[in-house]
Amino acid sequence: MQSSALLRPGAIGLAVLGALALTLSTANSNGTAGAGAGRLLAGSGVPAPVRAILQRACHNCHSQETDWPWYAQIPPLSARIHEDVARGRAFMDLSQWNQYSEAQRRGFAAAIGAATASGLMPPPRYRWLHPEARLSSAELQTIQAWVLSASRKETANHAKSEPRP
Repeated sequence: MQSSALLRPGAIGLAVLGALALTLSTANSNGTAGAGAGRLLAGSGVPAPVRAILQRACHNCHSQETDWPWYAQIPPLSARIHEDVARGRAFMDLSQWNQYSEAQRRGFAAAIGAATASGLMPPPRYRWLHPEARLSSAELQTIQAWVLSASRKETANHAKSEPRP
């Protein structure tokens, strides 16, 4: 009787380890992990330095190229993480950048500039687990310069298209 009581915690521990091993072995088996790594925004007209920043800091939640971490398969974390990614993609999907209209791209660029400048994006809890998503002052300036350049181009294009009296 006493030996079966000692075996029970060991069996539970073994079951937990087995479940964890199974989870870790299937963590990135959904087919989207790094599917197009490095190609995000290719051919979009977004400058290469900005593309590199967006690829590193934004693609996990705002593209179809999500690299799912191992803990994204563990309930209840998995539900929260998958909801966050779905919400990010619903707002703006960088994988669909070229399908957006010019006006939508300008709006998204402005939103990216405002969200990064204010520290809302990437979210603090994401940066805590993903230090590679932290943006340096130089990177923030690069993004702001891109947003300003896109805005100036729009102003110039708008001035050209207005009829002259």
